[in-house]
Amino acid sequence: MLYLKLQSSLTTAVNGQSLAGLIIAALHTEEAVQVDFADVEVLTPSFANALILTLLASMSVESLRVRCVMTNRRDTVADSLNRAAFRFQQGIRLSDQLPAHV
Repeated sequence: MLYLKLQSSLTTAVNGQSLAGLIIAALHTEEAVQVDFADVEVLTPSFANALILTLLASMSVESLRVRCVMTNRRDTVADSLNRAAFRFQQGIRLSDQLPAHV
């Protein structure tokens, strides 16, 4: 299992997508990834949306729960991540996940 310990401030959609890309790539060779949020004090909605929506675009909610173990989440962090998952379930996607207009 790959272990990722995150920094204290998680901001921007670009950073959220980068972390998601790292997790997705790791899951090609690892059975699971543990993401440790113990030091996270700030997590912006844009980071949470980009992270979770990118992950859920490539795997099911159940697969995400089993293969990407998110530990030591403060209540505010857990709330932001859960809200992002709810947005995905409501059909909300990142702009680069939408079909191109012709």
